[in-house]
Amino acid sequence: MSRETSPIVGRLDWTVTPYTDLLREVNSSTIVGAGAASVLVLGAIAGVVLLTWKRWWGPLYRDWLTSADAKKIGIMYIALGLVMLARGIIEGFVMRAHQASALGTLAQPESGLVAPDHFAQLFSTHGTIMIFFVAMPLLIGLINFVLPQQLGARDMAFPVLNQVSLGLPATGAALVMHFMRMPLFCWTSLCVAIMLIYAMPALTVSSGMLVLDRYLDFHFFTNDAGGNMMNYANIFWMFGHPEVYILILPAFGVFSEISSTFSGKRLYGYTSLVIASMSIAVISFTVWLHHFFTMGQSAGVNIAFGIATMVIGVPTGVKIYDWMATMWRGRVRITTPIVYLTGFFLLFVIGGLSGIILANPSIDYQVHNSTFLVAHFHNVIIPGVLYGMLAGIHYWFPKAFGYRLDETWGRRTAFLFVGGFVFTFLPLYVLGLMGMPRRSPTFQNPDFLPFIYIAAFGAVLMLCALAALIWTFWTSYRNRLSLAVPGGDPWNGATLEW
Repeated sequence: MSRETSPIVGRLDWTVTPYTDLLREVNSSTIVGAGAASVLVLGAIAGVVLLTWKRWWGPLYRDWLTSADAKKIGIMYIALGLVMLARGIIEGFVMRAHQASALGTLAQPESGLVAPDHFAQLFSTHGTIMIFFVAMPLLIGLINFVLPQQLGARDMAFPVLNQVSLGLPATGAALVMHFMRMPLFCWTSLCVAIMLIYAMPALTVSSGMLVLDRYLDFHFFTNDAGGNMMNYANIFWMFGHPEVYILILPAFGVFSEISSTFSGKRLYGYTSLVIASMSIAVISFTVWLHHFFTMGQSAGVNIAFGIATMVIGVPTGVKIYDWMATMWRGRVRITTPIVYLTGFFLLFVIGGLSGIILANPSIDYQVHNSTFLVAHFHNVIIPGVLYGMLAGIHYWFPKAFGYRLDETWGRRTAFLFVGGFVFTFLPLYVLGLMGMPRRSPTFQNPDFLPFIYIAAFGAVLMLCALAALIWTFWTSYRNRLSLAVPGGDPWNGATLEW
């Protein structure tokens, strides 16, 4: 007999938990699920015990959760992003570990660490978490913390609304100072604020139409009932691809700041960087259809969007050349942010070039649903967003807490993130060209195994990078007196927040 379906939670009840799954059947998949749930429960208990023992409940509520201070809101955003980063990396590790043990046969196709439906859940939650709960909170957090201080403003616009939603970055920067004297991080933040205004309605509309389809049988997207599934693809990706640049542009602002500060030079090509940022913001709304070149559009439509996709690489290339020119013959200090910037130079260019390859509809048709595509978008997002956010955290951490992060462990963490990425994702280009489909929980071709093992080793390095990041925060806190920055500026920064 089927369970009664609730209009709010569907068939979800107390019998549907990872622990009841484990009690029904003990296997590696249910053990992984129950273990993950246990980490969450134990973490929540540890948090409650720590807050009670330290008597932090009152200060947490008064000084943080109800504060309209943009700096504190930014720090809370970043804390959320880092917590979710831990989950995202661990999920990525489980997926790679599964594939490393998933050489199936026709007689036993469902091999590997987790069940196929569990694997499908992992890659869905991993993508959602890393985009909406890691990248977005990290970039919005840095914007909240840094932007008012760089502009010399007392606070964000609408500070109470900012505190309530933890989601409204101020655009009041446009009201003060000369535009062409704003730091590049302010420019990229302004671009992001404008893009959010135009990109988010498409997501809202597509979500509303899905609700109407599901509960009121409108059938906007049901081909057999008079709708068109491709309408959903178009509306969603009208939001989805500008979202990629919403994520990356603040990181570009961070790279502009650190390339200048740690080279001891003024930023090269300031005006061209501003124009490039605004160009990316505009062109990003013209490329969404390259996500479904294989869906049956006309050749003319595919060509138009392929050209637009190639064109957007031009302002991005301008930025990279400007940053390298800024560092050229400068007094470059090899600090943790510079390690992230160097890793970005090396890896993001590869990701960008693979994107140019995919902008050709005929090539995209061959590799669209392969791991080549997985390698490409990770090759853009991780060096382009994660490295930028971690570099920004390291750079502005003394401004937030009055002491620097440990430089030795910071560099070790950066090298592990760069090395872990190389081993985890570059082999996926080869696997994609060999024909391995994306989202596949198992495979039958033994020729894939060497590259799967390399990717699994890379996932181990990414876990080590996560551990090193946690240790960096801990050892820095433990040695905060020796790392203290009484003057407030350990970097000799040139912008107003210092």
